[in-house]
Amino acid sequence: ELGVSDWRLEKFPSLYQSVLAQEDLLLADGLSSEKITLLKSLTPRLLNLCEELSSYKIPETFDHSDFHDNNILQNPKTKNLTLIDLGEASITYPFFSRINFLKKLSFHYGLKETDPDYLSLKNTGMEFNPANFKAWSLAEKLWPLYAIFGELRLINSCDPEKFKKCSSSAAGLFEE
Repeated sequence: ELGVSDWRLEKFPSLYQSVLAQEDLLLADGLSSEKITLLKSLTPRLLNLCEELSSYKIPETFDHSDFHDNNILQNPKTKNLTLIDLGEASITYPFFSRINFLKKLSFHYGLKETDPDYLSLKNTGMEFNPANFKAWSLAEKLWPLYAIFGELRLINSCDPEKFKKCSSSAAGLFEE
């Protein structure tokens, strides 16, 4: 009703198919026709992963989709936190934002999955229950698709001609 993207697990297979249907974009991005065919053949596996993750009955929810340390502001006096940049919000599986956040922390600050701080952030708010950790593992397998959906949403929101100009201008930065 708010106009945010619907990326609930039940939608992942059709969203995946819509990504694979954009063969020109995938070929231009470096995938071969053979890889695209292989990816298409993996649709049943995706469906099984989504069904298995859904079986844990963790409710899907409002998701920031661009949740990372640069999108969190803290009031220095009150210490209250404010999330910004909600333009990429979606309705999806609740672990995806946290996985994204941890990936950004790992990239920016070198946190490793075995670091106590990483593990503490990963497990914050999760009841110690083996099912939660199995669900987390499944969500990590599906997270790359979540990331692709976000990147594709960004690409599709751009004017193709302006996007090409920006791409060719940026490419010039790397020429000698």
